[in-house]
Amino acid sequence: MRKKYLISGLGVSEGGVGRLMRNLVQQAETDGFTSVVRRTSQPIGRMLKQKQYSSAVLEVFLRLLDPVRFFLRVQFIRDSTVVFVHPQTAGFSRFLKVVDKNNVYLYVMDNSFFCIRSYNLHPELEIECFRCLSGPQQVLPACQPFPIAIKKQDNLEYLNRFAEASSKITFLAQNVGQAELIKSRFGEQTRVRVVGLDTGELEDITLDKQSSQIDLTCSYDLVFHGAPQLAKGVRYFVELAEMLDEFTAFIPSSKTQCEQVLQRPITADNITFKECSWETGLKDAVLTCGLVVNPSLWSAPIEGALQKSIYYAGCVATVESLYGYEREYINSQSVIRLPRDVRAASDVIRKKFPGAIFPSVKHKLPKQITVEEKINIFKLVINSEN
Repeated sequence: MRKKYLISGLGVSEGGVGRLMRNLVQQAETDGFTSVVRRTSQPIGRMLKQKQYSSAVLEVFLRLLDPVRFFLRVQFIRDSTVVFVHPQTAGFSRFLKVVDKNNVYLYVMDNSFFCIRSYNLHPELEIECFRCLSGPQQVLPACQPFPIAIKKQDNLEYLNRFAEASSKITFLAQNVGQAELIKSRFGEQTRVRVVGLDTGELEDITLDKQSSQIDLTCSYDLVFHGAPQLAKGVRYFVELAEMLDEFTAFIPSSKTQCEQVLQRPITADNITFKECSWETGLKDAVLTCGLVVNPSLWSAPIEGALQKSIYYAGCVATVESLYGYEREYINSQSVIRLPRDVRAASDVIRKKFPGAIFPSVKHKLPKQITVEEKINIFKLVINSEN
């Protein structure tokens, strides 16, 4: 019987993929897979600030040890069934060696299979970009590898080698749009299964906002649900809030952080900035706001932020995309699809909510998730192998 492994270049953390990894590791071990994942670094600066010097020294040692440990464990995996996650952080050449020696299922987190930026956002126009679907030679001069800052030429060579190896891989796509992009890149014959995404964070409970214990006096009209990145639409949201100055807005990041991303000062007094996580304030903001905005501008597959927004909020807005997961809500009553033009988007919101007045939300948590039916990908893999 073949051995079975889950290999990931990202470990468990409070980030988007890190939250997914927490659930995947638990599922993998239950289904007989051995997990080989990178360790998540802890903040040394915070340790030093709290005078935890021995912890800081240990952290430095563990950071040096982890790449060696990961390399050695992956190096000797062969003739096995492997579910692979996030090749960028695992190492592209390492991923291709695993493909050569094993039966690999790649669980696709982003669009790094054709775009060196991983998020296929045009660096100047800030719209979905598909130039490199025909091959990495179409890359723009302004594009640089992300999230790992490797040499650009090395990344381009990897994409060519990846295309050559694609026939050996079974791709596990999160949504229909992502599956379409995979086949556009590698051909219609490519093995692709749409499996959704389950971070294990959607609780099966009923919530009555009017009777909850949450402080409604701190609610906002508009809440940005995403990381402070251009691809996640932070500039779009800031510009939208600036145009809708009669609406109150909230961003779960520091003002300094957002200004660094936008490379300009933000002077609008209707925007509140507060660095917080889902557990330390963002969830409450989502539950009590008028409209949650998830304005990812790339061909985003299933982002945990959008999942939670649709599940917990009364009303959600996205930005129209050609291949993003939000497109699959095109006939949904719970999602407003805004145009990419910010001024046009502000007109849509003003017409729908004149005077910044939102309907009171008193409802059961919606179960309008389309493709992510909590498929256990490890059971799917096992069944495919049998």
